[in-house]
Amino acid sequence: MDIKDQLFNDFLSAWKDQLAQFRAILFYLNTYPEELNQIKQFHWTKLENIEKEQLEWLWLISQFGNSIDTAYFKPWWIPVNALEYDQFIDLSSPTFELFQVEYSFIEPYHWFKYPLVRNIPEFMISVDCNSEFITREKENTAIVQQKIIAGLCSNHKINHLEDLAEFKTGGFSIGSVFPDDLNIEPFFE
Repeated sequence: MDIKDQLFNDFLSAWKDQLAQFRAILFYLNTYPEELNQIKQFHWTKLENIEKEQLEWLWLISQFGNSIDTAYFKPWWIPVNALEYDQFIDLSSPTFELFQVEYSFIEPYHWFKYPLVRNIPEFMISVDCNSEFITREKENTAIVQQKIIAGLCSNHKINHLEDLAEFKTGGFSIGSVFPDDLNIEPFFE
């Protein structure tokens, strides 16, 4: 048995039941692409590739050498973006939280995450009968992103919105983080 197989077997011994639940969840979520894309544009990993993708994820994180990375990334996170390792579902969460990770390229260097859908089972139940759920999830994500950016800005004495024109972190900039209708002024006064 090679190292990849051993990593995957170790993962399955701890997370087999949750992985089975996740497969059912992913199958269901794929029936609601428009609703999920209202929250964030998704490029879902194909259901038939989940085990292969998880095997590659486990191998990748086992190869990390930087303590920032090794302390942050978890084997029970399932990558769900077919294009890159930035969106995950957390198998350790009873709500199977869907979140995105970003890296702060300014000191102090660190990873951070923000929720995209905090409660997948609630999303699955409410998507047919509660259009407010998606709006609430988008608002929650924007608020978390706002607080992250505000914290990064305060750490670097960025006090005016015009100073943020060139400020970027990870895959989003200030223009893509704050919707027009979200009040950001209290964080930058």
